[in-house]
Amino acid sequence: MVSKAMPGAGDVEVKIGNKKVVLKPTLKAAIHLSTRPGGLADIVQRCAALDFEAICDVIIVGGGLEVTETTKENIFRAGIMKMSVPCIEYINLLANGGRPISDEKDEDAPLANSSQ
Repeated sequence: MVSKAMPGAGDVEVKIGNKKVVLKPTLKAAIHLSTRPGGLADIVQRCAALDFEAICDVIIVGGGLEVTETTKENIFRAGIMKMSVPCIEYINLLANGGRPISDEKDEDAPLANSSQ
């Protein structure tokens, strides 16, 4: 059963069947997905290419789901095309330390009036 916690700024919510699954960007998920051949960049490409196994991996790892035939069937029924975009969004969050890119300040930008 999926927890009813409100998703945080780095969470991605997907609907699989009648359940909402929250993909949480954790260190464990980043390690698990990035250590696959090709790393996170390859998984993004595979999700964009509608690779069913890649999409299942992302949802199962991110959502803390069990790897079962039923889980994969539910993901399939939710729609591979529909699941692709949130999976890519989730992987981008993992690559950015679990934070949305738009929430960051440019730390390399010079400070205003720093020459005075």
